[in-house]
Amino acid sequence: LEDSKDQFEEFDSLRKQPWSECDQFELTDEELEKLLKDMQDTMMEDPFYLQCLQYEKEEAEAVAEAVESFLEDERKSYDCRDSEVICPFCRKAQWNLQPSGQNSTLVSCQCGLKIETPTATADTFRRYLDGALKDHGMRCLKSPGLLGTVCRIESS
Repeated sequence: LEDSKDQFEEFDSLRKQPWSECDQFELTDEELEKLLKDMQDTMMEDPFYLQCLQYEKEEAEAVAEAVESFLEDERKSYDCRDSEVICPFCRKAQWNLQPSGQNSTLVSCQCGLKIETPTATADTFRRYLDGALKDHGMRCLKSPGLLGTVCRIESS
């Protein structure tokens, strides 16, 4: 207990010394480099430190793999979007767009959904659905859904 008290008093007296008195502890660049190398060597021999490094490496690899998988899924999703519009009702089948009269398009799906709209292309529907889903997501936490099997969308 007496040793602890002496050490504390010594530390306290050193702490209270002005910084100018600590100039005697200046190191040359070579001494500093050697100290740093010695510290690195010591750390590389520590099994706990090596275990942490291995864990960080595995964690970084897992994150990189997850990001790559996500990006690949996004690429596939965008590739599909160029040629099809997935039904927002069943979320499985592709919509079929057929002209239905002079100024309308019949949109149908294998699930039974049928929508008659003003003349539109697959790209127009894709943009409309993307916008509607984003708009819905900003206002509501639930998944959007559609009611009924026949709808009419009037042009504005």
